[in-house]
Amino acid sequence: MKKYLDLLRVKQWVKNAFIFLPYFFDGNTLDSSTIMNLMLGFFAFSGVTSSIYVLNDIIDRRDDENHPLKKHRPIAAKKITLKRAGIIGILVLSISLIYFLILSVMLYSLF
Repeated sequence: MKKYLDLLRVKQWVKNAFIFLPYFFDGNTLDSSTIMNLMLGFFAFSGVTSSIYVLNDIIDRRDDENHPLKKHRPIAAKKITLKRAGIIGILVLSISLIYFLILSVMLYSLF
């Protein structure tokens, strides 16, 4: 399981929390539907960024194999096959885009 979390770079998701800042600095009160929409947006955005990390690791795998730090990444270390990584990347991207679609429909219906 760890190799898949490393592949998706879940540790990097903390940077995506910046999508919450405009809401809090706007001075709005906290309501559950807005927080839920922000959470959906956060996970969808994080999924898209993860799929980009996977694509980058697939493209750079040969260079990463020779890099002192990057050689430990799941694809460069051959812990995950290219085929499996590609399937995971496409699956995560598809789920994220569906999340974005659902979120946009939910937000559009509010206005």
